[in-house]
Amino acid sequence: MTGVLAELRRGPRTTSQLMAATGLSKNAVQCSVRRANRHGHDVANARVCGGHHEALYTLVFDRDNPGVRRCAAPGCGTVLSHSNGTRWCRRHLPGVAFVLYVEQLLDGIGEADEQLELVGGAR
Repeated sequence: MTGVLAELRRGPRTTSQLMAATGLSKNAVQCSVRRANRHGHDVANARVCGGHHEALYTLVFDRDNPGVRRCAAPGCGTVLSHSNGTRWCRRHLPGVAFVLYVEQLLDGIGEADEQLELVGGAR
C-alpha cells in the first residue's frame, strides 16, 4: 500500500503506471487501493467504471495530510472545502452526475430487456 500511496501523492496514476512504479501486479495494485480506502484514505477512480479503459486513480484525501482534499477529476487540482461532501469540485460535479445518471438509465434498459426476454417478449 505504501508504494501505491507514494505514487498517488505525486498525482493521478493509471493502473499500468502504478504497476510499473511499484512492481506490483494489477490485482495487487487494486488490493492496495482498496486497503488504502479502508484505512482512511480516499482513492477515487477518476474514470467511469464499466468502460474498457484502465482505472485512473486519484488521491482525493490523504489521511496522513488531512488538511487537503482535491478534486478527483483528472488534471484538476482544486482544493475541496470541508462543506463539499463529494469528491469533485463545483466545475466537474455536473459532468460526473450526468455520466452516472446515463449509466443508471442504461443499466435500467438492460434490466428491462432481460426481464422482457424472461417473459418471452420481443423488442
